[in-house]
Amino acid sequence: METWKCENCGYQYEGEFLEVCPSCEKSCGFVDATNYVPESFNAKGELDMANATIYCDPFCPSCADLAEFLKEKSVSFEFININENKNAAHDAVSISGQDKLPVVVVGKEVFTPPIDKEKLMAILEK
Repeated sequence: METWKCENCGYQYEGEFLEVCPSCEKSCGFVDATNYVPESFNAKGELDMANATIYCDPFCPSCADLAEFLKEKSVSFEFININENKNAAHDAVSISGQDKLPVVVVGKEVFTPPIDKEKLMAILEK
């Protein structure tokens, strides 16, 4: 069975090709995503140990709080703004299994709201 991904909103499904996306309701181009791997995963579909990534929305209070916390701790991350990257929201849901932000990926660890900052720092300090 093929997996398809909407180029407009990132909606992904398995099955027959659709002309209109059920998520964004636009007639948009679906691409074959059978072998699609989110950016935070390596080619084998495993979380990439080299990446530390935060999927965020700049208007999200929890995201802003986490960003301030990390700045205070002098931690550098790759911030992926889900409003600027059309695949980012879909990737965050694929990785975390939920639609809440922020989603933090450190090695094989995935943090979802509410973020346990002590555990996050313990992982970062390893």
